Amino acid sequence: MANIISFIGLYCALLGVILAHRDWMLSILCLIAAGICDLFDGYVARKINVHNSAIGKELDSLIDVVSFGILPVFILINLGGNIIIDTLITLIYVSCAIWRLAVFNTLPSEKKYFMGIPVTFVSLFLPLILISYFFLGLQIVVWITRASMVLLAFLFVSKIKFKKPKGIFYIIYVTIGILLIILWSRFYIKSI
Repeated sequence: MANIISFIGLYCALLGVILAHRDWMLSILCLIAAGICDLFDGYVARKINVHNSAIGKELDSLIDVVSFGILPVFILINLGGNIIIDTLITLIYVSCAIWRLAVFNTLPSEKKYFMGIPVTFVSLFLPLILISYFFLGLQIVVWITRASMVLLAFLFVSKIKFKKPKGIFYIIYVTIGILLIILWSRFYIKSI
């Protein structure tokens, strides 16, 4: 069951990649949906006691590369318009995301803290930044997005400890995700 949820998240991410060059706003909805799927696949795996599955762990990381490594840069590239700057940011961001996932898979599981920010956080962070497009305009938001993606990349590989969310966080995360989908949908419909 957890792997099925993982694949649904992958399909959301791939749809987001496909849509990015036509409509980056729909890609944001796909990113949020992939984040929610990632949250639930881990939750389901823990509940049915298969969270230590080697295949599930590898599958989750490979899907995370697509969902939270590749999809965000497709959104950036289709927002930005400066191929040199966006390519450089893409190289930094994707390299750090993959490095973070590789390191995470080799370290013993820490119960209370993440070392560096998890790549999945981009599924909330990026939509929150990009929603400002409707208030600030594209040029400003593109630069904020570029700076944020570089910052996120370095936070992925930092030695900073981030407290692991638990309990109520899952409800908050899903609630924020659903609210973002509703908010994005409303703004998107108005922009058509």
